[in-house]
Amino acid sequence: MRYRPRRVTPRREIIKLFLELYTESQIADRTGHSYESIENYIKEFGTVLVLHEQGMAAPMIRKVTGRSTRLIQVYLELLKEYARPEYAFRFNYLRTLVQVGENRPKKGGLGS
Repeated sequence: MRYRPRRVTPRREIIKLFLELYTESQIADRTGHSYESIENYIKEFGTVLVLHEQGMAAPMIRKVTGRSTRLIQVYLELLKEYARPEYAFRFNYLRTLVQVGENRPKKGGLGS
């Protein structure tokens, strides 16, 4: 059996819907993906946004996130495509989402 890499297309469509102000529930209804998967894709995209804004190059973003070069490229293309004032609200939300995730205590740490 020949190896087939996972398709990136569903993630592209999910992120586009998210940027166009659809809720995670609406995206799940439209795409058939689970709410949890959609949340993970959005967080992943937010991480790429923040790393890119910090000046990190695509190969390093790939290394840090553990995602494919192709997926990182798709996310960077979406950042460029949606880099307009009408999408600033979503990008601000993503930055906050990533920042909150970084400040969350790790499992097994103090207070667990």
